Amino acid sequence: MARSNNKIIYTIKEQVYNILKNQILDGTFRPGEWLQEAKIAKDLKVSRSPVREALQQLLGDGLVVNIPNKGVFVREMTERDMQDIFEVRMCFETLGIRRSVETLTSQIREELMEIRAELIKSFEAGDKKSYMREDTRLHQLLIELTGNKLIQDVSVRIYTMEHISRTIALYSDERFAMSLEEHLGIIDGLLEGNVDKALVSNEKHLRLAQEESIKQVQKSTKQAQQVLEGNLSP
Repeated sequence: MARSNNKIIYTIKEQVYNILKNQILDGTFRPGEWLQEAKIAKDLKVSRSPVREALQQLLGDGLVVNIPNKGVFVREMTERDMQDIFEVRMCFETLGIRRSVETLTSQIREELMEIRAELIKSFEAGDKKSYMREDTRLHQLLIELTGNKLIQDVSVRIYTMEHISRTIALYSDERFAMSLEEHLGIIDGLLEGNVDKALVSNEKHLRLAQEESIKQVQKSTKQAQQVLEGNLSP
């Protein structure tokens, strides 16, 4: 990546990587789907070399897996994956909330209030995609509140991997309403300086989010098995 007249110029490989990553995260490429190097190169009108390099970078992100003699596939999250991800998130986000009494700047406070307003707006409009975007912003702020650069770097991969499970299904209507209450509890607790309130709300939110994610993983696994057995059209 280079800069010209203050504009960022991305290499072809970086452009391909960003396109593929976004397509995995938005569900264009589904968990378990084969990422065919030749087809991707043809669709994007590039050579196979930058596609190959982009796929290698996605392997490092944990978004895809390379199956010998078969190819590269979008990673299918397991129950164990989700348990591990939420266990780490609980540790990191709890630390961020506890340290907020020292690290909550006026700039972060303003962003929290903005996220709060956008969450309510998205909920009232029934816009789950926008709501999920604000959800992500909030939890990224909790990581920022740790003040720990290493945790922030590690968390990028963790949240990216967890996002795959979100593409399987958006919040159910019931979960949608519950999550708003939980998120507002986190934000209001932080703004009020009430660490215990924020901790309780976040713990409840992560516990229920983990349960929902595991349900979606189980559903996806069951459907994949039915396809293999010939009982369901792919």
